[in-house]
Amino acid sequence: MTKRRMAYVLLVLSIGTGASLLWSIGFFDPHKVLLEVIATTGGDYGVVVGNWKLSTPAIDAVPGLSLSRHDVYVTGEPIPSDAYDLRNDYILAEGEVIGYDGHASERYPLMNVTHWARINGLDFFLRKWLAILGLVVAILLLWRRKEP
Repeated sequence: MTKRRMAYVLLVLSIGTGASLLWSIGFFDPHKVLLEVIATTGGDYGVVVGNWKLSTPAIDAVPGLSLSRHDVYVTGEPIPSDAYDLRNDYILAEGEVIGYDGHASERYPLMNVTHWARINGLDFFLRKWLAILGLVVAILLLWRRKEP
């Protein structure tokens, strides 16, 4: 019976860890997108979480437009100088999509950023995998210990 209780505790802890991670990266806020620094000829930043938030009626109304929501161009509030070297970290950008920009063959959403926040990459990685691993282990324990 104690293994079953431990499984329930692990399940609650992993769901709590996952929910806190989603809350901290702005998953539930329609105006926040988690970005990472990329070094390509495409957009300014790569979109880690929030691709669906970059869809707007104005962009979707343009016929024949090849729109990539995996990269994004930014404008508005400049990124703080202490967050400039972000090779291992992520950036939480708050703002709204105001149009599109890019090359002739492919366009990217243009986001007007009103606020930047830095997300530690190691913290993001650890909380994500702890939540996933805890959930899997809890489900396996509960499945193995199910009562007939």
